[in-house]
Amino acid sequence: MPGSEPIHSVIKAANVVKLVGRSVRGLRLADVAEGLGLKKPATHHLVRTLIDCGFLKRRGGLLMLGDDLLGLARGEHDTALRAA
Repeated sequence: MPGSEPIHSVIKAANVVKLVGRSVRGLRLADVAEGLGLKKPATHHLVRTLIDCGFLKRRGGLLMLGDDLLGLARGEHDTALRAA
């Protein structure tokens, strides 16, 4: 069906979140790029966007799952979103 192709940048971003989520202590940007076979600049842009969305965070130079993503996983939804 035309127009039903997956959006590759979304797939890459999801893979970044999955990879970071599977790490015990967090990952460096270079680890994410290498682990997913991505170039460092592209990985940097994906990671920065995911941090801005609250899906990832940096702590001591390591990437970890972000508080917003963890809150969603725990079912802590924003009441303003529910009202909409």
